[in-house]
Amino acid sequence: MYTANQGWFTNDERDLGSIETGKLADLVVLSDDVLDPQKVPDAAIKRVHSLLTIVGGKVVYDAARPGGS
Repeated sequence: MYTANQGWFTNDERDLGSIETGKLADLVVLSDDVLDPQKVPDAAIKRVHSLLTIVGGKVVYDAARPGGS
């Protein structure tokens, strides 16, 4: 919810807030669902890692690629 409203909050609706063509894309795909305490209890959070990281619409890390990038 905060992500969807971030563009309005910072007066950047044209660039932020939703996944649309032309908007900035900074996101991380994690290895586990950190929002579900049944799947990832507090003690297991340190084992969660990024599978994919996108900054400014560009892939900067991809675990599926050799070397990660």
